[in-house]
Amino acid sequence: MPEVTWAHWLGWGVMIVMYLRYKIGPYRVRTRDGYVRVKVGGRRRRELEHRVKAERALRRRLQSFEVVHHRNGRRDDNRLVNLCVMSAQAHIRHHSWLDWYRASFGRYPARQLERAKLLELGGVLFEADL
Repeated sequence: MPEVTWAHWLGWGVMIVMYLRYKIGPYRVRTRDGYVRVKVGGRRRRELEHRVKAERALRRRLQSFEVVHHRNGRRDDNRLVNLCVMSAQAHIRHHSWLDWYRASFGRYPARQLERAKLLELGGVLFEADL
């Protein structure tokens, strides 16, 4: 059941309600755009799960210009083997290359070819889940 995140009473028995999040578990919430947010420590606000996992694997905070790319395109698949940390500029270039490849060949590239391209762009790949 969606969690009510915003409601506004208009009067005359009319209320506008927006559902933005879907509860997955006690600490996990899926946002409307497909990402998963989790509560970390004692903080009140939820963090994006893929960024939290990447930070724990790297054992450092991500820089403001770093992006976590989902290799299979599924925003809720936050396994480490599916994540790649790269700069925002490299992320844009990678998606441009993916669009070109799909337009040219009618399909997405093989996993090994995409892996090579990510490494060429300076991405940090995680080989196994921790």
